[in-house]
Amino acid sequence: MPFTYMEDGGKCLMIGDEMAIWDEPASGDKFAPYKHPEQHLDAVYFHSKNDYYAEAAAASVPVTHAAYPASAPSTWASDVYGLITITLYPDTYTASRVLLTHNLGYVPKFLIADENYNELPGSAPIQYANNEQGGTRFVRHYATITQIVQVEYVVPGLGAMPSLNKTYRVVVFRKPQADPSKPVFQTSRDGNVLIAGRGKVNYSEKHLRLAETGETAFHMPTEPVYDINNGQVRYVRSGGFWIESVTVRGATVVRYGGSLTNVDYLSVVA
Repeated sequence: MPFTYMEDGGKCLMIGDEMAIWDEPASGDKFAPYKHPEQHLDAVYFHSKNDYYAEAAAASVPVTHAAYPASAPSTWASDVYGLITITLYPDTYTASRVLLTHNLGYVPKFLIADENYNELPGSAPIQYANNEQGGTRFVRHYATITQIVQVEYVVPGLGAMPSLNKTYRVVVFRKPQADPSKPVFQTSRDGNVLIAGRGKVNYSEKHLRLAETGETAFHMPTEPVYDINNGQVRYVRSGGFWIESVTVRGATVVRYGGSLTNVDYLSVVA
């Protein structure tokens, strides 16, 4: 097919099956970043094959998580002279809710964070209530072809689990789909909007990007946010804030004994 290629000062631009801008490699195939951008991310400024995470829908959703009573004890005694007695607190609760309806018709990628814009990993603990009594609340999230759904799992433990007010920041991204009827590269009439890759990238939309100074940004971790030590888990968020589990064994309180206190993260805007 016809193509356009320009080169200036080591910078290359090519519009063919795709559109790309890249630094010419010091050696080897100068078109390698165009052909295989995933192998040359350090050289690529733009490639229409990449997913630039265009926003399809977004919402800030307030949720009041319900309170739950203390778990009812269940005692088990061994059959060997009754010398061993174990008391369990088995009650658990599950609830689910729709955070956002997107109606895209496919399962999209999405970003979800708490009210402080800390990105939430899968099965994130959001509440350790009455730590020495074992109360824990987790949330996880998944997408369907129409909705973003939250599922919470609550283990009250020895003490009651109080209610909790949270606000969830949800951003849904559209799938980068090419439209054969559109050109590989075009601009709007005023020249201010770039459309590339037959509509896969359209800069009239909001895209996930690095935040500028002073912008309200999501905190996206670049390293593990969980650490397990002494049988306990610590979950760390940006700014050095964390929540952690505690176990009580008889009269002994077992706490996390590790050193994880902060994690690196990217500040991104969507």
